[in-house]
Amino acid sequence: PVLMDLAQVLAELKLTVQCGDAALSWCEEMGAIDISEVAENVDDLACHLSLDLETSRRLQRCLDVVAVAGGDSYFREDRRAVLESGCEDRGLGGILSRLT
Repeated sequence: PVLMDLAQVLAELKLTVQCGDAALSWCEEMGAIDISEVAENVDDLACHLSLDLETSRRLQRCLDVVAVAGGDSYFREDRRAVLESGCEDRGLGGILSRLT
């Protein structure tokens, strides 16, 4: 599931073409088992991907939202409310369509 979650985050941020393969490889190499681990290590991931500061911050915000929601591709209704409010606050509302 972590690879699917990360792929969805990258797609939301329009980073799939630029760094999708490298990000997924990093995730596998690091042995991350859930998206919260990726969120905790986003600085290392951003460095590995050579992201600029603004893009790194956008990635961090999006990963945080998905991690709070539990990182599942199918959200229970109670988690959906958390995700919707987090996405609206951060301008990431489009992520819901990819995660459901």
